[in-house]
Amino acid sequence: ARDAFDRGPEDFGILNTLMGLGSLAGALMAARRTRPRTRLVVGAAAAFGALTLASAFMPSYELYGAMGILVGFFATTTMNSANSTIQLASSPEVRGRVMSLYLMVFLGSTPVFSPFLGWIAETYGARTAVAMGGGFTLVAALTAMLWAWRRLGIRLEYRLRPRPTVHVINPVDRAAATATAGELIDQSQVDDATEIARKADPQRRRSRAPFRRRRPRSRSPE
Repeated sequence: ARDAFDRGPEDFGILNTLMGLGSLAGALMAARRTRPRTRLVVGAAAAFGALTLASAFMPSYELYGAMGILVGFFATTTMNSANSTIQLASSPEVRGRVMSLYLMVFLGSTPVFSPFLGWIAETYGARTAVAMGGGFTLVAALTAMLWAWRRLGIRLEYRLRPRPTVHVINPVDRAAATATAGELIDQSQVDDATEIARKADPQRRRSRAPFRRRRPRSRSPE
């Protein structure tokens, strides 16, 4: 705030508040998702890196604050989605160890790269440090995206009708959907056969044992 826009501590606090509003919106959106997907994590990380990189070139304080809202939103979306994905993808017996390794890499990298970015900011300016942080994040997200597409065979489909849309086709999800649809079809066939049999013999009754009349007991003479 001071080096790039010649603002004081109050304006720096406003920037943090705007980023906090974006983070709050991202947390509320994350609460609505039942199961986040890997492509959401990678896509949110790519958007976070791209917006951080773009915010380094904002010419005014107001535009930088507006970008801070979007940066906070995608930062929270990335962290929440990554945490949920790792916990749900891990088996219960190793979930604690997997999360400890994840947090070690996620939080342990902060003291490693923070001095380097601090030196960049002091030597070349705050804009350069912000641009480098966003650029590294964007490159890492795009690398993960390309690796996943080649490994899983993911491809894009473009449809112009009824409206222009882009669909991400995942063969794993499509195979699971096909298997589920097949199970539903088989179950519907069984239900149809049961309904036809019931209508064909509606008067079916359970067989009953013949009614036997009880004989009175003979009384012995006193």
